[in-house]
Amino acid sequence: MTAPGPGAGPTEEDPLSEQNTKASDPRSAEEIESDIAASRARLSADVEEFVDRVQPNRVKERVIGEAKEFASTEFDNAKAQFVEDHKPRWDRIALVGGAVVGSAVFVLVLRAIVAAARNKSGN
Repeated sequence: MTAPGPGAGPTEEDPLSEQNTKASDPRSAEEIESDIAASRARLSADVEEFVDRVQPNRVKERVIGEAKEFASTEFDNAKAQFVEDHKPRWDRIALVGGAVVGSAVFVLVLRAIVAAARNKSGN
């Protein structure tokens, strides 16, 4: 397929030629203008949406909103582990309390052992 030389008239292979466009487009000038106006309106809306999405303040607001929603959901999930039908679940509260007390005792015993070992090595 070779390109037409200068001075050659429009061909069937050239989709942008005036004759091909007129022959293949049955729309009136008003319909074409209406389609162009609709395309401009869609493009304008898309650009506005894009600007809204990438504007730093809007991004910050979205991220903060998502973080708040995540924190709220996680708090509700944690709360559900210890409260059921507005009543405390004492079995789970006792389990966590025991784990906290056990951890504290472990740390205190470990500190006492380390302090005793230091005193022994220092004498």
